[in-house]
Amino acid sequence: MIYFDNATFCKPLPETIEFAQKQISEFYGDSFQIYSEGQKTKAVLEFYRSELALLINSSSSSIFFTSGQTESNNIIANSLQIGDYNSIITSIYEHESVLKSLKFVGSKLNIPLLFVENEIDTGVSLIDLDKILYKNPHSFVSFSHVNRLTGRLLPVKRVVKTIRKYSSVFHCDMSDSLGKLPIDFKNLDIDVITGNSTNVGAISGSGFICAKNDFHLQSVFFLGRNNELGIRPGIENVPAISSMIFALKKSIEKIDENWEYLIKLKSNLKTELESNQVKYSSVSFSEKNFLPHFANLEMINIKNFDIFLIKLDLKNVSVFDSRNELTNMFNNIRISLSPQNTKEEIKLFCQILGSFVD
Repeated sequence: MIYFDNATFCKPLPETIEFAQKQISEFYGDSFQIYSEGQKTKAVLEFYRSELALLINSSSSSIFFTSGQTESNNIIANSLQIGDYNSIITSIYEHESVLKSLKFVGSKLNIPLLFVENEIDTGVSLIDLDKILYKNPHSFVSFSHVNRLTGRLLPVKRVVKTIRKYSSVFHCDMSDSLGKLPIDFKNLDIDVITGNSTNVGAISGSGFICAKNDFHLQSVFFLGRNNELGIRPGIENVPAISSMIFALKKSIEKIDENWEYLIKLKSNLKTELESNQVKYSSVSFSEKNFLPHFANLEMINIKNFDIFLIKLDLKNVSVFDSRNELTNMFNNIRISLSPQNTKEEIKLFCQILGSFVD
């Protein structure tokens, strides 16, 4: 099996799975209850909240655990209130949970949803962002730290500087950069960020929101017991939460080593594609401003793209179908790598492509 879809779900390391299994067997009590097992679960939950705060330079009171990226982004969108913002600003490359939730909330509150120019090679246009904010100050702005299709990095400090000039609020989805780049919440001066367990090689079912004290989170409409300071119902998934923090710590410990390894691996990918005469186009091979974990390939001369994807699957190759009409990607696959991938996998993958790509 050649697994190149680590941006959707990074394959967990064996030690992470072992750790999660231990957490499942030890922490199962209801943290709302006074009995010992419940209080033990509550204590470990708060321990991991403080651990995450240390890892991203935040305070424990700013962190709220969720079930993942989609719930986190929906909670943030739902927190927008009538009269708070003149407009909602984002880009067409954002995660579906951002685009759909912001569209829904904007329509409900009668707040215009505006899109900043975001080119596949150059990323978010700061000039266009400045123009939009000049006409629409006091806005809510949402961009991902990493373009989820191409791996293009957002110049966060420059974006924050522009947003602050127009008294606006910034949400940054950092799911794809978590564990791959250092995240310093306080020094970046972002109002609210989101992160996800599956992008760091943990078991699924956990994510988080980290928000400044003056960004007031509101629960999405669910009826049930109020957990996480009232923003979501249901018992916290402690094994998934602890697994996320465990895997994140492992990633941060090797952040520089992993970065260098993946730069080399991505370079091998380009070399092997060319040596196997695979016809493709890509902007993702620039080492500057792109995450080395990502490569988006536009496959040239593919007659039937669905058949092409099926052929890859029959060869036990997993890649992400990144066709997207909004972004004018019609014959594209996204390859997302992790430190678990190898040069041998890259070589075999490119040989497979070369064997049936016209």
